[in-house]
Amino acid sequence: MPHQNDDPVPPKLEPDTPAQQISAEPQPAEYGAHTFGRLITTRLGWMLGTRITPPLYRGNPFDHRPCPRAQTYTLTVGYRSVLVTAFEHTPTGLRDSLPAYAISIDGERVPFRLAGYRHVEWQIARTIWLALNNSTSAGGAG
Repeated sequence: MPHQNDDPVPPKLEPDTPAQQISAEPQPAEYGAHTFGRLITTRLGWMLGTRITPPLYRGNPFDHRPCPRAQTYTLTVGYRSVLVTAFEHTPTGLRDSLPAYAISIDGERVPFRLAGYRHVEWQIARTIWLALNNSTSAGGAG
């Protein structure tokens, strides 16, 4: 299992970071971040048995100025707002940073721990699916 601190806090995006709608179909020479976002919605849609519009993508311009390496994927499931943040985190005791992810539904943080670095989009989609199902079965709106 990857070494991580419990629930690292994702950095904020720069206020002038533009949003880009990820296309429903792969595009020539698209960024891997767009593929990743589309895969999250594809997997989640399969689990929920419905089509979900690919997310809005925002990424910090870390290659143009000093700011944290972070990107967000904002999607809507029914009337629920889901935010997935991908960022770099340096766990205590390590020199190098590792990929980290945070998930929020309607502004509330959802616990998420990577099981490994393969099929991360599936792990994220599954966590969202479980959280949505738990809120529905617990009497919440879903």
